[in-house]
Amino acid sequence: MGLELLRYSVFEESLRKSDSILASQGSGWSIFDELRNEQNINRPEFSQPLCTVLQIALVDFLSNFGVTSTAVVGHSSGEIAAAYTTGAISHKSACKVAYFRGKVTEKLRTMTEITGAMIAANIPEHEVLAFLAELDLGSWKDTVRVACVNSPTNVTLSGPSEAIDILKVDLDQRGIFAQKLNTGVAYHSPAMLAVADEYTSLMDSLELDAVRSQTSPIQMISSVTGHVVSSELLSTAQYWVDNMVSPVRFADAIKLLEKKTAESVTGGPEIITDIVEIGSHPALRRPIKDSLSSPVRYHSALERKKSSLHTILTVLGTLWCHKYPVSILAGNVQAEGKFPFLVDCPPYPFDHSRRYWAESRLSKDFRLRPSSPGYILGRRNHDWNTLRPQWRNWLSTEAMPWLGDHIHEEANKTQVDGGLENQTWQEQFQQRFQEAAEPCNETVDRSAFYRYCDEHGIYSGETFQLLRDIEWDGSQKPTERINLKAFNKQHEMIESPAHPIVLDAGIRLLLVQISKGLGEDGATVVLQRIANLWISAKTTRQPWQSQRLVWALADDYSPLCSVEDVILTEVSQPKQSEDSDDQVMIYNIAWKPQLSYLTGKESLKLCDDTTLVHDETFKNEWVLKVESIMILATRKALQDLKELDLDRAPSYMRRYLKSLEHLYATPSAGETKDISDSELDLLLKECELTNPDCEVFLNIGRMLPYILRGEKDPLELMFATKSAEKLYTYLANQQMRDGRFAKFLDIASHEKPTLKILEIGAGTGSMSRHILGSLNRFEQETGQYHFASYTYTDISPMFFEATQEEFGDFHGRLLYKTLDLERDPMKQGFELESYDLVIAGLVLHATSNLEATLGRVRQLLKPEAHIVIQEVVATNSVRANVTFGSLPGWWLSTEEWREYTPLLTTDRWGELLLETGFSGADIVLRNHKSDICHLCTAELHNQNPNTQILELEHLMKGLWWPSSKDTNVSLVEFDMARLSSLSEQEFRSLKELVQGVEAILWVCSLPLADGKMINPFPAVATGFLRSIQSEEPEKHIVTPTIPFMGVQYLQNPSSDFPNLSFQFLHLWIPGQSNYAAGCTFQDALARSRSAAGYRGSVAINLGWMRTIGIIAETKDYQRNRQNVGDMSQVEEADFFALLEHYCNPLLPCLSTQDSQVLIGVITQAHVHARGETLIDVLKRALFAGFSRSAAL
Repeated sequence: MGLELLRYSVFEESLRKSDSILASQGSGWSIFDELRNEQNINRPEFSQPLCTVLQIALVDFLSNFGVTSTAVVGHSSGEIAAAYTTGAISHKSACKVAYFRGKVTEKLRTMTEITGAMIAANIPEHEVLAFLAELDLGSWKDTVRVACVNSPTNVTLSGPSEAIDILKVDLDQRGIFAQKLNTGVAYHSPAMLAVADEYTSLMDSLELDAVRSQTSPIQMISSVTGHVVSSELLSTAQYWVDNMVSPVRFADAIKLLEKKTAESVTGGPEIITDIVEIGSHPALRRPIKDSLSSPVRYHSALERKKSSLHTILTVLGTLWCHKYPVSILAGNVQAEGKFPFLVDCPPYPFDHSRRYWAESRLSKDFRLRPSSPGYILGRRNHDWNTLRPQWRNWLSTEAMPWLGDHIHEEANKTQVDGGLENQTWQEQFQQRFQEAAEPCNETVDRSAFYRYCDEHGIYSGETFQLLRDIEWDGSQKPTERINLKAFNKQHEMIESPAHPIVLDAGIRLLLVQISKGLGEDGATVVLQRIANLWISAKTTRQPWQSQRLVWALADDYSPLCSVEDVILTEVSQPKQSEDSDDQVMIYNIAWKPQLSYLTGKESLKLCDDTTLVHDETFKNEWVLKVESIMILATRKALQDLKELDLDRAPSYMRRYLKSLEHLYATPSAGETKDISDSELDLLLKECELTNPDCEVFLNIGRMLPYILRGEKDPLELMFATKSAEKLYTYLANQQMRDGRFAKFLDIASHEKPTLKILEIGAGTGSMSRHILGSLNRFEQETGQYHFASYTYTDISPMFFEATQEEFGDFHGRLLYKTLDLERDPMKQGFELESYDLVIAGLVLHATSNLEATLGRVRQLLKPEAHIVIQEVVATNSVRANVTFGSLPGWWLSTEEWREYTPLLTTDRWGELLLETGFSGADIVLRNHKSDICHLCTAELHNQNPNTQILELEHLMKGLWWPSSKDTNVSLVEFDMARLSSLSEQEFRSLKELVQGVEAILWVCSLPLADGKMINPFPAVATGFLRSIQSEEPEKHIVTPTIPFMGVQYLQNPSSDFPNLSFQFLHLWIPGQSNYAAGCTFQDALARSRSAAGYRGSVAINLGWMRTIGIIAETKDYQRNRQNVGDMSQVEEADFFALLEHYCNPLLPCLSTQDSQVLIGVITQAHVHARGETLIDVLKRALFAGFSRSAAL
């Protein structure tokens, strides 16, 4: 609370003066004691005066430095210090106002039976009344009031504590940010009127600060009225009573501050550019920024958990850099003057039990430094930091003779500005050596390898020539063995893989990859940097055998070490022949596949090229163990809950319980039914130690009974401990870290470097870190941008502030917006069809209707854009359903098929995406290959711009929204006049469709007989479209008319057939004219009769046919074909029954008695009778029972 500033005399004097004033009013306690005591800080009797005296001291402190205000604004009791700043009230009056405000508030808190409370929520002021009207507060109806309007999107509500708790639960269920404030009373509400008269009498008369008001004429904008307030009004007791009972209009005051130019405030030409918040913490930073329409620099005098000296001096330095008249001299002089010696003092009883010793951290670390961990590292650095440990050592060949065998060619003075980066992830070391070395079938000669090193300036003495069995796969992966036996005979025993000899051998192996198996000449490269090096503690105490694997694996194949980001830098150019005329180019052309031309399978194969092989045996065991333990915890919690009354539980909690009982309440055969609390806790701890990243599952399992009873908040368990953030990062790592998704980003940004990316539900940024990290790496490698903008969205802005600092490198391209998928994106300020890539990580399932959600997401995508969806697809996973099912947002779904869990399988996601206009699951990236471990899937889908087949029912249900750039091809009127019989709802949906698109191709039929129209109803469409065209002339509407050949419009079908034959004859296919005309007519006949609801006999051949149509054949020819056994007529229903059987090979074959429906199929007997070769398809079991006689 600013105690570090006591070293400044002006700050100390101000606090001592305040302490004296409060003592004269009867406080009975010391300011200095209570500022150090955290027990009473939440009691109004202490908190009100302490905050005010601290603000007054800061005002005096800043004034001493020359920092003066143009205008001041206060929030709630902060107006007391603001009035003191203007001189409207004196130091003594300010302390009186604050002290008695705390006294009467403490009295109200203790004497009333109904406890008051306050809550800050992200709700606009104009929506509060409607929101409270929808809320069922029961007996607390009309007790909640708006206490503070902090910003256009945030208010503070005040009322009884029980009503505020109900409000908090409802806001959490809606996903609206809300935070309950620890006040104890309902400030700024009618409840405060109970102590208003007493407060007025206690304050008595207030006095002006004549000196301050004359020397610094500062105006104050009142947050009580929202206007400029006079000094006369501020010095009245009634104003401070109004301040306590009236709503705070802080947003209005800030807007007026911005609106008022310096001419209206000070008479000068400037506009206010900086705002300094004076208080114990920057509580008003977000409201201030949200209320201002133009950027204004914000500063905070103090900040919690930060040094007061650092924050206040940062403010002064920043203001000085912006050319404010700040006295730096006053800031550096903390105390001045001559101080008299203390003489003739009585003896003092010194406490020798306490030791006073002034010593710097560097001195203490040096004196108490432990022994060196080894002769290679040397001594610890004086400035020791456990997070970044450093050692110092003098390397010499006398102490380490083997250093003489490590020689490099003299490096050029001008080094090449570039490097070769080889990334190796820790998971790569978890596979067995046999799996890694299996593709390495090309042997590299050891002597040739070291000869290659010598030729390229990397000389190696005998000590460093330890590589054996060098092999590689011809592309990326080399392997080796290290022989330490000879070295250990001549030098000290190597007992750690961190020894320079071992690391040098492993890193030198990269030369095999760089030179493509020693086949290409290259430059001299030296090690520049190793970002991370992990070494297993188990290996340092185990004696090594004669050989070790360069992949850093022990004999039991456990990982010994992991190296990340090894960078080798060129120090010389490759050697070229004297007669070489090759030019050294400063650029090269990178050829990569074009994503828009790749199919889903091609894209998946391309991304899977970098997939690593994992040994999932251990993970399988862990998952099975955790699942079984979570089931035991769930059943135990359900048994303990049977006697509780759940009627008053929130709706989401009742649904949660119903899901748990449906999925996990009934034990399977052989499962344990009962387990004690201690046994369960022991099992949970074992799993937590094995995989700390997934501790959120185990925390919920441990606290499940308390969650179900409403005694524990699952949100606090997940996010206060950051266990949920660890899990999100863990899941993102499994699908982003191994390079598969980075490969997709690479080819996507290579094709279009101006990518506009939108991330939905970014939250803590677990996916954003990998995506932005990959894009940043591409930009560093290529020297050009790989994306134009990255829009970081979430339903609440609560995570934005933390991530803005983390992703500061992308300032200008990283945009922050709130996005609620339950609402129209366009109404939230998003431009439709404006994004090339949309990323949704673990968020889409938490919506009420997935079809509607995907429809809104599709509105944001450009044609041929992509969407990446990461979702939990293990629908029966106990970890997911039990853990996240405890949150209200898990149960927003309204579909019947998502009654017990909102999760979908990968196949169901693909179907749903196809139904909503996407191309389906083009690329599926599993987090594990094993079905046991598999929990989460990342799917990449293409926005399908080509075809969307819809019926009017889709429009009426709201399952599709037209885009202005879509081209609508309507076949509504092609085979039947429908506009004349539309219902009112169908017509309204059709009208919205044609009004929402710019281009319409409306295909109409034209039924004619002897040149005259025989059905007038199709003409309704013509009139309808002409009306649309006249109202919106900018639309492009085309209405082609096609003569319809259906039998319902034919006067004489037999006469129409020769016309068809004649037309095909003129197409130069006379041999097929009769055949093609028959097929065309037969198809039209079948479709028209089916559309009219008639059953009819249609001659159809299935499978291997001699001919297709029989319309043009004579009766004799038909009879002859039937006698031969080639063809007969079949009813339409029989044909579809046969087709269903044919498409389902699991059904049994038809018997001989039922085979009469198969006329037209060439049987085996028929083929043998003709002496022909049997077709393979006829060997199927479907035709096994057929004979030539049966086919008749």
